[in-house]
Amino acid sequence: MGKRSGLRSAQWRMLASVMAEALRARGTDETTARLAAEVGVLAFSTAYARWAAPDNRQPFAEIARAALRDLQARVATLGAGEPAALGD
Repeated sequence: MGKRSGLRSAQWRMLASVMAEALRARGTDETTARLAAEVGVLAFSTAYARWAAPDNRQPFAEIARAALRDLQARVATLGAGEPAALGD
């Protein structure tokens, strides 16, 4: 990992931390706040990478909504199998 990608990674972690803190301040429990913040940052960073692609012609908002829908669909499939016990 290069210096720039490491810096970006640190910035994304900081953004997720700030988002989670804001959600907790509004009464969201710790786990939900962290999950929402991490998913939000993943959706944003995915959308940004797609938007910044040289051949992209779509507006950022459209790409961001699609990235979030995609992540929501993928998260929904996580519980489709046998439930795992915590700690597995």
